[in-house]
Amino acid sequence: MLVTRSRQEPALAAGLPARIPAILEGPGFVLDQRPTEQIGFDGEPGLPVLASFASIRVALVDLADLRLKREQSLAVAARLPVTRESARNPWASLSAEQRLQALQALIEAELPR
Repeated sequence: MLVTRSRQEPALAAGLPARIPAILEGPGFVLDQRPTEQIGFDGEPGLPVLASFASIRVALVDLADLRLKREQSLAVAARLPVTRESARNPWASLSAEQRLQALQALIEAELPR
């Protein structure tokens, strides 16, 4: 199995608003500080969007003849909670371990078996 980065538009990842001005590539995070009209986790609009994402291509290669058996691109995202208190800097409200756990959980949930 070969896993590589894949470039995708944010609209292809169901967990993200389409208007985020970024291209997704590989695993990572996106932070949009502009107020959003979408309802936040606290039930109110106007909070920034913080999300983990994975935009990857998975290829199954037969090692005997190096032929591609199957290939699939994934673009997935999961919004992370942003509270009113952390809205000025949502990134700082997560520890390095929490960031890593968010990415691992997203990839493990979406990677084809």
